[in-house]
Amino acid sequence: MSRLLGWLSGQDSSLRFIALAVAGAVLLGGGGNPAPLAELSLELLLAVCLAGWFWTAPQSTLKATPPLVWGLAIAMLALPLAQMIPLPSAVWQALPGHADEKAALDLIGQGHGWRALSVAPYRTLSALLGMVGPVALMVIGASLSRSARVILLAVIGVAATASILVGAAQLGGGMWSMLRFYSADSLTLDGFYANHNAQADLLLIGMVALTAVLADWVALGVLRRPVQALVGAGVLAIMFVCAIVLTASRTGMVLIPLALAGQVAILWPLLALSRRGIMLSAAGVLLAVAGAGVVVESNTALSGAVSRFRQSDPIRPEIWRNTLYAIEAHLPWGSGMGTFMPVYTSIEKLETVTDQLVNRAHDDYLEFALEGGIPAIVIMVIVVGCLAWRAWPWRSDNHLALRSQRICASVGLLVVGLHSIVDYPLRAMSLACIAGLLAGLLFPARANLVPVSQGPLGEVKESL
Repeated sequence: MSRLLGWLSGQDSSLRFIALAVAGAVLLGGGGNPAPLAELSLELLLAVCLAGWFWTAPQSTLKATPPLVWGLAIAMLALPLAQMIPLPSAVWQALPGHADEKAALDLIGQGHGWRALSVAPYRTLSALLGMVGPVALMVIGASLSRSARVILLAVIGVAATASILVGAAQLGGGMWSMLRFYSADSLTLDGFYANHNAQADLLLIGMVALTAVLADWVALGVLRRPVQALVGAGVLAIMFVCAIVLTASRTGMVLIPLALAGQVAILWPLLALSRRGIMLSAAGVLLAVAGAGVVVESNTALSGAVSRFRQSDPIRPEIWRNTLYAIEAHLPWGSGMGTFMPVYTSIEKLETVTDQLVNRAHDDYLEFALEGGIPAIVIMVIVVGCLAWRAWPWRSDNHLALRSQRICASVGLLVVGLHSIVDYPLRAMSLACIAGLLAGLLFPARANLVPVSQGPLGEVKESL
């Protein structure tokens, strides 16, 4: 910690801006749309941090960003921009899904003016502003050096740890704890988030990020014995897994083996296990799992969280069916980014209406398809394909630190991608910013512009 504090008062001001942006995203970006003041504060903070980074970063930094990253960034931002362009009445009235809008405007004599493709342009503008930060972090992340990347992974890990500590205080303070920033009546470990599922995703990513930092320290000689990294990773696994279970997120708990596999993949070069060692390790893992089962059964909070797997969820399948109907009604161009809630409300079947307002599709892929139509689907396929292509080469990385960073980014994006099938992690600006940064880390690290003589990771000279 003293080394990190020393770096914070050092000379690399451009990196400090990005570290502040990532930390601010975790602290302020967990409330979602129901917390507009927090989201606005984060957008302003990101604007200041990004402006500070562009002002202080060396001129050659952005030149290190691969053209492919720039192409993905432009495509993602161009879609909501295009949806806000005013169109003649003859054009927008002919678009699928706009008949109700035309009928409503005709009632007040405004059905023949120019209007955008988006059924709610102000919501699309809000969605665009929310996308700028994550996209910018992807572009900047792809331009950073290895040492800068590991510092940002450490920031993510430290922020996740802080969220655990806040969550522990929330549980200790009971249902109406003053530390519950969004949901005062929650009984789960929420940390800085309103959605316990998003909190679980942060912890899964944070656990792997801190393991990547440990591998970096081994590569630099900060940890002189690999066993120190292995012990540290074990402690992290115990702490983070218990916290993830206490979030009561079912998908988060299902994804725990993925995060543990990421830890093993990062530290595998340090293990150097023989066949006998592998068998003993497997036996140890089985014993640990059995012991964890005993602990869960004997602990009321943990057993209560695990019991959620016995509960059914009849609401989400109905939401998905209604969303599919809305997608079909608005193909091929979509309803406009950020417009899910008004569109869904207009087509929701009466037999599925409840006292709870449906503000998300609980499936990011379906929601993007509704809001962006075929262009969004094409962009999603291209982005996922490019990231999968960039994630694969980690097997050929012969530098432990670079390999661990690529594995961390791959696992983190996989956590978000899998959870997006049944929830909406990317709709929290916090996770969107982290996902954007991790996407940038999949691309090759640039060489340091100047040697690093003293930093938070010790005395090293970069040659990457």
